Amino acid sequence: MLELYFFNVKHGDSIAIHFPNGEWGIIDSNICDGQVMPNVLEFLIKKNVERLNFICVTHPHRDHFDGIDAIAEYYKEKIDKFILFDIGLCSEFAKKESPLMKALRIFMSCRQKWQKPIRAAGREEININGFKVKILNPKLETGEEVFAKYFSEEDRPIFNRLSVVMHFEYGGRQILLNADVPKKECEDFLNKHEISADVVKISHHGSIHNNPNNILISMNNKKCISIISSDGNKSYKLVPHPEVLNCLENNINSNVLKTYELGERILPEQELETVDMIDGMSEIADEPVTDGYFKVSISERGDIVCDKILNI
Repeated sequence: MLELYFFNVKHGDSIAIHFPNGEWGIIDSNICDGQVMPNVLEFLIKKNVERLNFICVTHPHRDHFDGIDAIAEYYKEKIDKFILFDIGLCSEFAKKESPLMKALRIFMSCRQKWQKPIRAAGREEININGFKVKILNPKLETGEEVFAKYFSEEDRPIFNRLSVVMHFEYGGRQILLNADVPKKECEDFLNKHEISADVVKISHHGSIHNNPNNILISMNNKKCISIISSDGNKSYKLVPHPEVLNCLENNINSNVLKTYELGERILPEQELETVDMIDGMSEIADEPVTDGYFKVSISERGDIVCDKILNI
């Protein structure tokens, strides 16, 4: 059984994968206001997950890595791989105290001699103890181009071009995890690979610029499962875009799972000083914080089951 977990982290991404060989991997980890622990870490603790095959930061935007340091700190020597969009670009963060750099330093201080962060740029495949995961983006030349443009102070959205895109198959089903990959990069890998995905993490929280109709129709199987990780237009208007939702729901007849339709955990009143370490794991806050996740399970013979869990 392959299990994919998509967490409600407002405008951001957070994904856990339980592979059929028993390995666990984490792709991105946003943490929301009022939380001291990212949802995915709370989930892993409750699942008694003792080791991670990998953690992956898809690209250098905070809504994708704001909680990754907490995961690195908790697991320390028990992380086999740290997959990054492009190692060279990390020099930009070396001067800053970001969660990404904290996580990288923790990994480097605890690693064995043979362990180094894996540079996704230019790689074709990651081996998860026998389970093959294709890396469709970024290309090596993209990393070099973006690196040069950053120091010319061009617009930060160019970092989306570095998005680590993962594609793998199980039970005859294709899974495509698109991070925030732009239209152009998406067209590039669609021209090189035959993709008709059954489970798709839609790029960039469902924005229309990254997901025009022709791209959505090209990559998605009819009646596929589409996941949109977003806060439902609260942070940015038209994200997800109505046209994207219409294409998925009507043109493709997709089952669209929207993380903003998952639950919010209501915190105790201000006079209560603490909450239970695992059941709460949040500071007392004026606003409710996010909770819940979608679980997509794929059996060895290709049966897909979706579950909506409102509380971690």
